[in-house]
Amino acid sequence: MTGPMTTGATMTAAFLRLVAGAERLGLWGASLSLVTLVALGLTEIGWRAISGGGLGFAVEYTGYLTGLAFTLGLGWAVGQGGHIRLPFLLARLPEPAARRLDIALSLMGAGIAVAAALGLVAWTWTSAVEGARSYFASRTLLAIPQAPFSLGVAGLALSLAGRAVRLATGRTATGRP
Repeated sequence: MTGPMTTGATMTAAFLRLVAGAERLGLWGASLSLVTLVALGLTEIGWRAISGGGLGFAVEYTGYLTGLAFTLGLGWAVGQGGHIRLPFLLARLPEPAARRLDIALSLMGAGIAVAAALGLVAWTWTSAVEGARSYFASRTLLAIPQAPFSLGVAGLALSLAGRAVRLATGRTATGRP
């Protein structure tokens, strides 16, 4: 059977698969950032023990990696329900009201995240065009660490929109089975 209802259901399922894929990609990016952060920390400790001096880029890159681990993991955290979403209020409301409020808050959060992502993309673009560099000794092109930050916040927006769609179509709020 084909028609508007099956097409809508197919598009919804495809959108939710896209959201789940973006959440997993963000999780992998966050995980890679954390592993790299640990490796950098251990390398810094070892280098200090051997040479008596630190790695000149360690402080800068530790900051980038910490921020990336946080922002890239945002979408996955939302998709798994690992975030604060007024749980006390939602638990005290009747199911239909709680669902509607959760949808509204998810859409509001998605809108805010879209605005933030667009701002970060503009910031990244400006940094790339102007060739902006960090003030640390490494003189890193700032667009390089800024781009994944932008993707992380865009992933958050996508995940919040996915949450709203899941709730609006009668599914559970999280992407978990």
